Amino acid sequence: MKHKSSKWTIFIEALTGVMLIIYQIYVCGRTAAQLDIISFMMRCVFIVIVGFAAAALCECIVNKTQIESISKVIIREAIKAAVLAIVIVGICSVIYGKTQGEEKADDKLTAFMALEMERARLRSELGPDSVYPEFYSGVEQEKLTGKTELAAIRDTENEIVEQEALCWCAVNNGLRVTDEETQQRMKQAIAETKTADNYAELVEACKTAGTTIEAAILDNKDFYKKIYMRADLCDAQYEAFTEDQSIAEKESEDWEVYWDAFVKETIAAYKETEEFAALAQKITKSKALIRKGITDKDEIKAAKQ
Repeated sequence: MKHKSSKWTIFIEALTGVMLIIYQIYVCGRTAAQLDIISFMMRCVFIVIVGFAAAALCECIVNKTQIESISKVIIREAIKAAVLAIVIVGICSVIYGKTQGEEKADDKLTAFMALEMERARLRSELGPDSVYPEFYSGVEQEKLTGKTELAAIRDTENEIVEQEALCWCAVNNGLRVTDEETQQRMKQAIAETKTADNYAELVEACKTAGTTIEAAILDNKDFYKKIYMRADLCDAQYEAFTEDQSIAEKESEDWEVYWDAFVKETIAAYKETEEFAALAQKITKSKALIRKGITDKDEIKAAKQ
């Protein structure tokens, strides 16, 4: 004979569904977009287990089920609960994956902007000769991309050496950028940022980090001055490259090969200078400070990096 669930069993199962809906509305209404998906999912599954366990118990009591049939009732209700729980877990997993990706991106952008301000703060406290502000912020920003501390330190060191080598080359070729020019170009950069597709996200990230886009750029004048010097040197080299008589035979990737070779030659020449010897000492001390987790201003200054 085909089994029919009692009215009370059906009522409890329906009540479980109603409780789930009410709980979902309650939680979403309180937390909005900041819903803790994992916690939410576990509570929903708990409601399902309790509800269907109660339904199984009711079925046994109402129908005075024989001992040998109790296991069948339990299995039947357990299967129903498992199916509903799997659906809940599946839906929550999809939502969790999407929200985690969005939150991580937002968190990384906020952390990046906070490090921009930290670089500016360290620069103002440690003075223009210290390499630590760039080294510290560079390492932390590299780690935001998922790199290990070792890889972040290595890549930051290479970037700083390359940056300093190209600035050294720019100065030797008469390509200097004044403070006034830097200020003008930073203001232009701020204006261009406002047309970026992710401008709203940048504004929100800066706000969360306790700053603004304007401050993040303008407070890092020395950092941007070096970027502009590097850009001017690149433009000068490209102009020289295009003036070559064989330009008609060149392809776009030839410029990249030319620039990469120029950078390597410049770094090699820079490493023969006293400027690099001084920089290398500062980098070594900065690496030691970062590996030891030292952030105290006085200790950093005492290291004379």
